[in-house]
Amino acid sequence: MLVIGVVGMGVALGWDTLVQVPVWALSGAIGGGWIVIPTAKSAASIRMYRAR
Repeated sequence: MLVIGVVGMGVALGWDTLVQVPVWALSGAIGGGWIVIPTAKSAASIRMYRAR
């Protein structure tokens, strides 16, 4: 997903444009992913377990 975001920014802004991302934004996005993805996987597992 991160690769798609980087390539998407490159396509939208042009490949010769230098984009500076603040460290707090990058670490926040990675940290948020570490929270959102396991939460979604857990919710899906609980839902599948209850469906049986």
